[in-house]
Amino acid sequence: MKETKAKVILVDPFYISRDQDPNSYRIKALKHLPKYISTVHAMSRKYRTRLVKTHEVFHALLKYYSPDHFCCPGSVYPHAAGHLVITHARLKVMGW
Repeated sequence: MKETKAKVILVDPFYISRDQDPNSYRIKALKHLPKYISTVHAMSRKYRTRLVKTHEVFHALLKYYSPDHFCCPGSVYPHAAGHLVITHARLKVMGW
């Protein structure tokens, strides 16, 4: 296998929700998310990759915008505005 100068970029999982109902499915999903995020962050440290923290980026934007602004009702399926947020976060990590 030939070695390249390609850089690996890991993207952590996100879940876009401001739900506060303790019995909702979204709150249950958000409770499990930190395990997955920490796994991706650990892999990034171990393999010295670049890391896009999409969950942090989206939650910072939720102070100003509704979740519907970024994703479909499922909270994990971004539409155009959500994809722009992810792309912008990637470009920042790449130094653009």
